[in-house]
Amino acid sequence: MYYRLLLFLIIISIGCTSSKPVKTSAENPPHPHKTSSNQNSISKKIDAYLEGHKTKYSFMGTVLVEKNDSVIYQKAIGYASVAHNVKNSMDTKFRIGSLTKQFTASAILKLVQNGKLALTDTLDKFIPDYPEGNRITVHHLLTHSSGIQNFTSFREYWKIMKERLTLPEIIKLFKTKPLNFEPGKKFSYSNSGYILLSYIIEKVSSLPWNIYIEKELIKPAGLKNTGFAINQIIVKNLALGYFKSGTGDLRNAFYNDMSIPAGAGAFYSTTGDLCKWVNTVRQGKILDGKYVKLLFTPFLSGYAYGWRILKIDSQLVFTHGGAINGFLSHLFILPDKNICISVLSNNASTKTGKIAFDIHSILMNKPYKIPFMKKEINLPVEKMKKYEGYFITNPGKLKMRVFVKNGALFTQIKGQRPFEMFAEKKHHFFLKHPEVDFVFNFKEEKIISVKTSQGNSETLWLPVPEAK
Repeated sequence: MYYRLLLFLIIISIGCTSSKPVKTSAENPPHPHKTSSNQNSISKKIDAYLEGHKTKYSFMGTVLVEKNDSVIYQKAIGYASVAHNVKNSMDTKFRIGSLTKQFTASAILKLVQNGKLALTDTLDKFIPDYPEGNRITVHHLLTHSSGIQNFTSFREYWKIMKERLTLPEIIKLFKTKPLNFEPGKKFSYSNSGYILLSYIIEKVSSLPWNIYIEKELIKPAGLKNTGFAINQIIVKNLALGYFKSGTGDLRNAFYNDMSIPAGAGAFYSTTGDLCKWVNTVRQGKILDGKYVKLLFTPFLSGYAYGWRILKIDSQLVFTHGGAINGFLSHLFILPDKNICISVLSNNASTKTGKIAFDIHSILMNKPYKIPFMKKEINLPVEKMKKYEGYFITNPGKLKMRVFVKNGALFTQIKGQRPFEMFAEKKHHFFLKHPEVDFVFNFKEEKIISVKTSQGNSETLWLPVPEAK
């Protein structure tokens, strides 16, 4: 339910799985864009920045920045429905993926506050025959430290996500899988834990998990545009989800039945409702003070209860990302400055986390970079051929072939499909989707290495005489 397309693999889950903060560096334009007092207003800077994301990544969605509960910036970009030419607006609803987890976590704390549940309760209290259930606590489930395998990473998930299943049926998918580690010893993002929390909410409250959240959280917070809807229900102003194919064209998202993500990622919302939700929670209007504090207390790998807790330049940050077929989302909160940055997109090939972090840089007068489109140059076929060959990583785990076919240059990792390469300048090439840079190093007219760069990762490839 979460797409992150890489050159060497595809990661699928619900939400943001990286335990590291998103960095604020961007796409290597010729010159960094640094804010200063004599430059344009913050709004114009954000406008220019988002235009770069729209041009390069086809960003579609809404962006909201609030300070002290007042809007200081808002923007709607692109289309809620491309086929019907319906534009996004600030009232457009988007599926939010793993941002749902903060609602589920708050619901659990509400039950704890009301004396109906304890964070130390073990899983076997709710599912008596759950393997190792006497060692897995509610706290472990909330903090991704249970060791339970993440069912959205299973190979068969692509088929499972299209089915309509009950919570017990979903739990059966991972219930008998061995634990990845001793409960409480490590952090490993697992949507399975939040499926179990959804089930616990139902067992304790005697209500469907989503109805309990609506009754105890959404309505008291005054949220008008947030909720859960299975696919067959028509939700007014709900955007359609899209993604970019490997050839760069926009396509409809794959079907995902909303019974599957449940409390791990099935909600929809708006940027306005999300900021309102966070403000309401932090003001103690949903949970008592000690539970609000607990909600934002980091444990292993800086993960709290449905939130990641970071420090950027000694500044406290509450943040989380989310994704589900065709949608990406991100919330970025500066509690000490009472700033909320909310970014929602209905193009799963865009970069909502990066947008949120870079808007923070704009607000704090820190360096940031506006995305720009690389320009390809024409390269005759006879010159393309000098880059052909077989390459292997050092140490040799991955094997790559570079070859000319039908007048174009391609790269292909063994076991994957080929991607067309585009020349940028001498010995420099790039892929469009996914974004990967290639630099060929020559010595005496022979390739001695190839360096690939993807995001913040670099890989060195060494030539081999033939495919092995």
